[in-house]
Amino acid sequence: MDYVHWWNTFRPHGSLNYASPIDYRTTWEKKQQHTRLAQVIRLSVGIIAKTG
Repeated sequence: MDYVHWWNTFRPHGSLNYASPIDYRTTWEKKQQHTRLAQVIRLSVGIIAKTG
């Protein structure tokens, strides 16, 4: 079990820009949340502009 933890948490990976798989996933999830929030804001602003 220790090996699996090391493999996913500490091992840098070249194809992931030398981040560990866990760090890469965390960064990806944050970017996805930011993208979704930006889409909601753009949609809201567009609705307000049409009704205002």
